[in-house]
Amino acid sequence: MQFINNLCLKSTVVLFLFVCLHNSYAVNTIEEYIVDVRKYGAVEGGNCTDFDNNGCIQNAINYAYNNGVNLISGYNKQYLLHGILELKDNCTLQDIYLNYTDAKKISSLVIKGENIKLKNVTIILPTGAYPGYSETTSPGAIELVDAKNVLIENVKICIAKNNNFSNSTGIQCQTKASNITIRNVEMDYVGWCIIYDDMHNRSYGGIDYSSFAIGQGLLIENCTLGAPDKCSPSWGDAIEINCPNYRFKDLTVRNVTIPKTVFVTDHSDGIGIGIGMDRCDNVLIENCDISNIPVIVGAIHVERSTSVKILNNFIHDCLTGSGFDIGDCPGPVIVQNNYVDNVFYWFVLRGSREPQKNYLIDNNYFSNTTGYGIWGGYDIQDLVISNNKFIKFNSEFPNIPLIYLAKEGEKTPKRIRILNNDFVRGDGINNCTILSFSGDSIYSNDNSFIGYSDVCRDNFETTINSHGIAIEKQNKYIPAGDITIKGNLTVDSKIQASTANIGSTTVAGLTSTGNITASEKVGIGCTDPQIKLDVSDNSIRIRTAKTPASRSAPGFKGQIAWDTYYLYVCTATNTWKRIALYSW
Repeated sequence: MQFINNLCLKSTVVLFLFVCLHNSYAVNTIEEYIVDVRKYGAVEGGNCTDFDNNGCIQNAINYAYNNGVNLISGYNKQYLLHGILELKDNCTLQDIYLNYTDAKKISSLVIKGENIKLKNVTIILPTGAYPGYSETTSPGAIELVDAKNVLIENVKICIAKNNNFSNSTGIQCQTKASNITIRNVEMDYVGWCIIYDDMHNRSYGGIDYSSFAIGQGLLIENCTLGAPDKCSPSWGDAIEINCPNYRFKDLTVRNVTIPKTVFVTDHSDGIGIGIGMDRCDNVLIENCDISNIPVIVGAIHVERSTSVKILNNFIHDCLTGSGFDIGDCPGPVIVQNNYVDNVFYWFVLRGSREPQKNYLIDNNYFSNTTGYGIWGGYDIQDLVISNNKFIKFNSEFPNIPLIYLAKEGEKTPKRIRILNNDFVRGDGINNCTILSFSGDSIYSNDNSFIGYSDVCRDNFETTINSHGIAIEKQNKYIPAGDITIKGNLTVDSKIQASTANIGSTTVAGLTSTGNITASEKVGIGCTDPQIKLDVSDNSIRIRTAKTPASRSAPGFKGQIAWDTYYLYVCTATNTWKRIALYSW
């Protein structure tokens, strides 16, 4: 037994010594796993204003790159910098606070290479204006250069509030970038928060990238992109993917908040565009919250792009801007399940260069506009507006239509369908025109138009400036005043008129395959009918001959018929009398 106890004791001692040696080895070789920037001379703290940490931190990055160490850490400390840092292949920079005491004319942190991560990093650009800087040379925080497979996560970028750099950038790419993820990023007082641009300044390190496409693959999610406090509306988009030369593919923007800034009456605060893009393919924008966009070009602006889906976004309080501005897209474009409230324009269909095709505006809620509802023109084809609610159309302009689709030059709207929408009048003081249209064909089906006569005293009009409008099945019109249709009206079901809820109805051309019912008087060629049917002409015509089978043939009292020899009058139910017809 004593032998066994001694053996157990010796085993315990050996095990203890092994653990100690193993832990000592781990401490001594930690550089194999994490590079500490302080070991390369970086000085932490915010008071060392004369010390430039750039060289020290760059040396740490270079060591990691040259020795296959993936992680460089600042251990959640603050470091003051004057120069530019460059991340390289297979590096992760994390847990560091970079406080730049001098603004750079290009981005302060460059990500160049593949498989790079930037995590838990704060970047602060300085206060004040600096000699030599202008709108075109303002500083930026992060630049992607020939980058691939990059993750930027849990990063905060702040450019000091009084820096006067309205053209500053948060994350930019003007060279090449593919498969980039930007997640949980917060920006404050940045002019252009995230921008890809294949038009300007496409060179870096002596290499010209102007003959290359930027690339494909960009995911932006769970970000808050604040606006500059002093920024003209022409500068400062929150997200701008501008690739007119080579196009950009596979863009997803999800759960991004573009918050309302300090509001002033001249609308000078705020960004130019919320989310904007030119010539992008396979686009998804969903679950974003965008407010205080001061320009008509839109909270969400898309042009010359294909396969676009805009879903479940909340756009609000853009008192001088529009909710959506979509133009020159060959389609398809789907705008669905969005909520737009308190904007100047609900939806702009802007075009001037290419046909606009295959747009679906479906199941959206639009409320409180003071300009146009849906406005568009140039070469719109195959547009469907369906299942939407249009609430409180309070245009501040006289006779502005809620939906205005206009011909521009020889390019007319074609194949427009307006289906199953609810149009509810607001409390504005101007006439509320539902539709003004100039084009080849428009179809309206199962819509509901509701006006409040106790609030709105003016006429509620449906005006069609075109030839060829078909109102199919059962549209429900409950206007506060008159309906005027300047063109042809084709109805598959019924027209029911009553002075109680419609007033007068004036139609230039009327074709009905169903019943037309009027509870009061109908005037043909006159506006003041005196009897149930009042024809202002010197004759009427019954086109088809009818010969009752006998004097007791079925008939209604007052019914009139004719054939070659007689004029027949039904004087009582199933009782006919006839008058012989003679020539002279």
